[in-house]
Amino acid sequence: MKNGKYVYKDEAAMKKMHEFYNKTLASLDVSYAEEKFDTTFGKTHCIIAGDTSKPMICTIHGGNGITTLNLKLFKPLLSRYCILTPDVIGMPGKSEPYRNISSGRDEYGKWIREVLEHYGIMKTPWLRCAGKRWSFLRTTIRLFYVTETFERRIRKCLRYIRKRKELTSKTT
Repeated sequence: MKNGKYVYKDEAAMKKMHEFYNKTLASLDVSYAEEKFDTTFGKTHCIIAGDTSKPMICTIHGGNGITTLNLKLFKPLLSRYCILTPDVIGMPGKSEPYRNISSGRDEYGKWIREVLEHYGIMKTPWLRCAGKRWSFLRTTIRLFYVTETFERRIRKCLRYIRKRKELTSKTT
């Protein structure tokens, strides 16, 4: 799916990033499985690290981050959990290298929901180490069985975040 802006300078840059990705993944010295599958927004690459018989948690890297460095950060948790970590579409990594997802139309939430549905996961704890909190508030709205009261609170938080973002951009 080649709709959005290409995330890499060129094919050589993508190859170099994938080499770094593979090198950092191997250096973690953990058991893992990789999978690539189709979503509405393009091919998504995921890593499932650790013992799959343990409870699963999900983590997602920050903007322009990569999954392998995120896994390195959360590696100590593998003693108690299995970690599912997708490469965000349109960011460095092995998912679709085109920015096909709009943050303004709840598409990150729709994409994450498709990832979870692919694995048959309806509820799982999430870990996050970077900004874009609004993406995950929107994700919560898109996930199953959100109560009306909770949804109103989330939307109120989103409005507050947007206002702060607007004020910040006006002062800089």
